[in-house]
Amino acid sequence: MAGSVDATVEVFWKAYGMLKVSERAALAGRILRDRGLLEGVYDHFLIEQAKKVKGRAVSLNEYLARRRKRRA
Repeated sequence: MAGSVDATVEVFWKAYGMLKVSERAALAGRILRDRGLLEGVYDHFLIEQAKKVKGRAVSLNEYLARRRKRRA
C-alpha cells in the first residue's frame, strides 16, 4: 500500500513541477478556495507539528472534540 501511495504522490509532485508559474498560481488559488481541502492540509500540518512536541498524547477523538468546541 505504501508503495502505491508513494508512486501516486510522486506523479502529482512531478506534474506540479512541470506547471508554469501562472498555472501554479491558478492551482494555489483553487486550493485556497476549496475550504475542505485547505482544512485537510492544515490539519495534516498541525498533526505533523504536534508529533514534534513532547507532552501528553491526545487521541483523534479528543482532538476532534476540542476542535468542534473551538468552532462553536
